[in-house]
Amino acid sequence: MPSYSRQPYKNPRGFTLLELLIVASLLAIFLSLGLPAMDRLQVSLAIRSDASRLVSSLKTARSHAVLNRVDVTICPATHSENAENIEIAHASACGGDYKQGWLVFEDSDGDGDFTFGVDHALRREGALQSQVQIRNRDGEHSLTSGLSYRASGYVVPGKTFVVCAPGAIPRKSWLVVVSGVGRVRSAVEHQRCVV
Repeated sequence: MPSYSRQPYKNPRGFTLLELLIVASLLAIFLSLGLPAMDRLQVSLAIRSDASRLVSSLKTARSHAVLNRVDVTICPATHSENAENIEIAHASACGGDYKQGWLVFEDSDGDGDFTFGVDHALRREGALQSQVQIRNRDGEHSLTSGLSYRASGYVVPGKTFVVCAPGAIPRKSWLVVVSGVGRVRSAVEHQRCVV
């Protein structure tokens, strides 16, 4: 008679279908909780980035006005073309709103508008990120007016910019405040950005 020997039980390799389904359902739950938070984080970072660009432009304008004893204006650009040499490309003039970007220039003729051949462009910022807007203090209207620094560094007129993103959920907005003496400060505030 042949003898049959018992082989020791070997653990099978791999996962059972039940184990795979449990892991897949846990992964789906974690992703459904994490993705909305990731979207909010992305919008929050976009707001902060654009607010920082605006603060940097305002500080550049004030610094240039004081150091060179000239009037410097920052105004919303007419379109979002990003040109390295703004005067050669004729890429912008004042108009529109800050969503399309902005222009910083020496305002030689003092009219608050960029005049080719008369005014000297200092800086051109491109369009805001897709969800971000720059509004008035109440957050209700897009800003369309410029801001002029005098040679003394004072501003005519002082202004508060609200950098925000419209949406159903109120998000943190960044306030960029330019005082009458030309100082720029920024602060975080819970502000609804009305569409």
